[in-house]
Amino acid sequence: DPDKRTHLVDDLLGRVEFGELWAAKWGEWLKIATNTNPGNGTAMKAGWNYYHWLREAMVDNLPWDRLATELVTGNGSNFRDPPSNYYTMLPVDKLDPQKLAEDTAQIFLGLRTQCAQCHNHPFDRWTMDDYYSFTSFFTGVRRKHGSEAREYYTFIDTDAEPAKHLIDGRPMPPKFLGGDLAAVKDKDARKVLADWMTDPSNALFRRNLANRIWAHFFGRG
Repeated sequence: DPDKRTHLVDDLLGRVEFGELWAAKWGEWLKIATNTNPGNGTAMKAGWNYYHWLREAMVDNLPWDRLATELVTGNGSNFRDPPSNYYTMLPVDKLDPQKLAEDTAQIFLGLRTQCAQCHNHPFDRWTMDDYYSFTSFFTGVRRKHGSEAREYYTFIDTDAEPAKHLIDGRPMPPKFLGGDLAAVKDKDARKVLADWMTDPSNALFRRNLANRIWAHFFGRG
């Protein structure tokens, strides 16, 4: 059969195990963890629902641009709205927009911005202005307690103030990394960010995912 290789590849890609493998990989990247201590990781119920949602997304071949958008714009209960668990990577009693911005840049764009938090490195592309402007996409993220133990609701405050520059206290309006200021007035700034990240013209997003896949199969991305 001249098409036997194609049939084999289709068979392998269609197996549940393929989805489970990539759900596990995404679980690593997203830092899914469960712990009975509510200040560290996610509640077991939330963590399991989060993983199960990822697994179904992989099995159903959800495009990764849509996956990224659902995660970054996640709202609702960490027990009933699995993508909102993207915001439980941090201790539940503190939502740090700087940490959210750092993780988002690294997970979806393959960029490390942490060093620009406190200084302009002479050999790094990203400046402190870039760092705090990118942080402003997440200053409106809020969380409140739910009715169940260790249940939390994530929601957005569209009137939130932007991040302030560490050195001089300037308000830093949201700005895309390497790009323009973002129009976020009366909008969920995370949705504006997700649209920019997953735009077909954004080489950062595409290259990052290609590198992750390449690294999995060949050990180097």
